[in-house]
Amino acid sequence: KFSPGEVRSRLSMGDGEPSANRVLHVAFHDGQVVGCCSSTISVPWGAGGAHWGALAVHPAAQGKGVGSALIAAAERRLLDRGCRRVQIEYHYYPGEPESERLRAWYESKLGFTGSGTGWRCASKKLCESTAAKFVPKQITVCGDGAKARSCRVGEAQADDPQEEKPAKTVKCGCSLM
Repeated sequence: KFSPGEVRSRLSMGDGEPSANRVLHVAFHDGQVVGCCSSTISVPWGAGGAHWGALAVHPAAQGKGVGSALIAAAERRLLDRGCRRVQIEYHYYPGEPESERLRAWYESKLGFTGSGTGWRCASKKLCESTAAKFVPKQITVCGDGAKARSCRVGEAQADDPQEEKPAKTVKCGCSLM
């Protein structure tokens, strides 16, 4: 869970593109932060290489595509930077419902292979066919004019999932800088 202050703090740590190692992707809905996810080209831990993490989605926005849009933006950024493998870590306790839900999402739907309990490490090959794709009609990818180079963010959902067009105009994460 991240407070708005934590998001601002992470953004101020030098997330600017195009040469940043780490970027914080931020999703908004109706002007409110509803989620975030970081992507890092090279980390000094685990197997090294690319990583996404710090994934957080407001409870009221869960199950509406925000997390999937953020992961798709993170994996697209890493793939565009030449990364060919990505790793994640998450808390996993066998039999605990939330842990099992996350494991199924990460390791079945998103294609990661993981090991360990407590702090579970997972990775996958990153290429066009394995990178997360999430571009339903209600998700808009950031493009904020002059700031577009520093933004790679998927935005929140429409109120009606059957709606044919986005429910709102979206802003990029740069607006917090």
